[in-house]
Amino acid sequence: PLNPEPLAPFSDIVFLGEAEAGLAGLLAFLRDHRELPRSERLRTLAEAGLPGVYVPAHHDPAAGFRAERVWARTPWDPARTRFLVPDDPFGGAYLLEIGRGCPHACRFCAAGYATRPFRPLPPEVLLPWVGFGAERAGKVGFVAAAVSDHPGFAELARAALEAGAGFSVSSFRAENLSAEAADLLARGGLKTLTVALEAGSPRLRALLGKRITEEDLLRAARLAGEAGIPNLRIYAMVGLPTETDGDVDALADAAERARAALGRGQVTVSAAPFVPKPHTPLQWEPAPAEALVRARIRRLQARCGRVRGVRAVAETPKWSRLQALWSRGGRAVADLLEQGVGSGDWRAVLRSPLARRELDEPRDPDAPLPWDFLGGVP
Repeated sequence: PLNPEPLAPFSDIVFLGEAEAGLAGLLAFLRDHRELPRSERLRTLAEAGLPGVYVPAHHDPAAGFRAERVWARTPWDPARTRFLVPDDPFGGAYLLEIGRGCPHACRFCAAGYATRPFRPLPPEVLLPWVGFGAERAGKVGFVAAAVSDHPGFAELARAALEAGAGFSVSSFRAENLSAEAADLLARGGLKTLTVALEAGSPRLRALLGKRITEEDLLRAARLAGEAGIPNLRIYAMVGLPTETDGDVDALADAAERARAALGRGQVTVSAAPFVPKPHTPLQWEPAPAEALVRARIRRLQARCGRVRGVRAVAETPKWSRLQALWSRGGRAVADLLEQGVGSGDWRAVLRSPLARRELDEPRDPDAPLPWDFLGGVP
């Protein structure tokens, strides 16, 4: 976890990092000490100092405890679908992990900071599983934070096609899309190309560390249309630091121009409220007010709704506020989580003085943060 503290009061043990790097050692320790009473076993585990193991009842970050997140060495055995289930949310695809981390450093995104470095698995590790998934499911879903940055993506895609299967990706960086990649995606069965613009204006994208330009977006839309991919989805955020109405209007204008470049089909702007995340340069920012986010969403939807073939959809601001609370809270917010689960009244949780302090006040850059005790994070 990026920040285990909100769940620490409910947790006997928290494993920090990637399971391949030490979970087997933890399980072996628990097995070897299974004759001990639960409380004694946890105390003994805390004293053992196993890599990646955090025992909240016995480890106190306020008293100087430090924990190191642990990482798998490349290559590891890729995560993949173990059971194929009819009518699952992924269209019955065989999901295959092709890498971890991200080579980019977008200032809002934990993947570019907390899971560095970018670690693509080599094709020789993945190709047998591509063939297996093609045979079992007829469709392979490539999973990673940065699928289009995998140096062997084209090889993996061709392998799926040559095995008679389709394939899918969750998103593709617009600046990485070539005519060849667009053709492969179309042949794989992709009906909607998803790219992340994140913000409408160059100024705001620069603040976010997002290198994509509007020219990259329009080029990707044109290549998608020429390849026969009918639809385009644009990921974006609202409620960003320094955001203005003009930035929202610029996002709608970019979507309109992308629709013209696409040539047909639907352009959907999928807007998510900004959530400050631990270990990122924007971790000190307050969460945007719900009223502000709702106003931005209404403005975006109204602007997009004027253009044929363009629409905007958005996540519910309430849930984003709760996500921000759990994302950056300390152990004290565990009481709010318990309150919300017990009563179902999450509005009351958000109205509490503690939640308002956690969400609405910017963090002091010199003040300690709940996750400062976590090492192994760049």
